[in-house]
Amino acid sequence: MDKNNPLLDMENVCVLPHIGSATEETREKMAMMAAQNIVAALRGEQMPQVINPEVYESL
Repeated sequence: MDKNNPLLDMENVCVLPHIGSATEETREKMAMMAAQNIVAALRGEQMPQVINPEVYESL
C-alpha cells in the first residue's frame, strides 16, 4: 500500500498486514470452519459459514 493512501489517515480504518491472521489459534478456527462447511455441504445441509447467505433464499 502506498504510504499516501487516504485509508491510512482515516480514524475508522484499521490497516493490518495479511499475516495478521497467522496465529495458531486463528488458523485452527479457520480450518474448523472450513471442515464444518464441507461436512454440511456433503450432507446437503446449509453451510454454517456463508459469505452470501442469499444463495439459500432461492432454494
